[in-house]
Amino acid sequence: MWRNRPVQWISLAAVVAGMGVASWAAPVLAPIADLSSSVRSVAKIETIRVLVNPLSVTIPGVRFSPKNVAEATARRFRRHGYKIVTSTDAPRLVLSNICLPHDDSTTKYSYTLYVTLEQPVEIPRLKHEMTVPTYINLTAGMDESERLGTRIGLGFRELVMKFIEDAQKATSRY
Repeated sequence: MWRNRPVQWISLAAVVAGMGVASWAAPVLAPIADLSSSVRSVAKIETIRVLVNPLSVTIPGVRFSPKNVAEATARRFRRHGYKIVTSTDAPRLVLSNICLPHDDSTTKYSYTLYVTLEQPVEIPRLKHEMTVPTYINLTAGMDESERLGTRIGLGFRELVMKFIEDAQKATSRY
């Protein structure tokens, strides 16, 4: 019945294609309310300050430079269209860590890396503006001290890229 009717085949193909586009577009065009308040708080950020805290403990032989991590982070942000500033008016991305010896080992360490975005918010109950962390993300791991500096640098890179992804996602919904 359909073999000799190209118009019906074309119509059927158009309907199937339209359904595919509609099912793809629905999640892309979802409202901003579908995102967590933490992710929504990073929408439309264009300028940012970066602060990298030093290691929480001194670990012999670990090469970790907060300055190098801050510079690499700034380059990543610039590549994604952000302006890096030193002004205290801009939201501040803080990269922090907690490193502890694992059990009684002198060579194995557990670490937690976290990224917070601090920015001013209005607290209506207090009728006051405060600077507080509105976004936080973290990762954790354990490694030998000779690899710890590299592992921490890679962990911070992943957290920063997730922040950028979240900010882009939130911005696209506004």
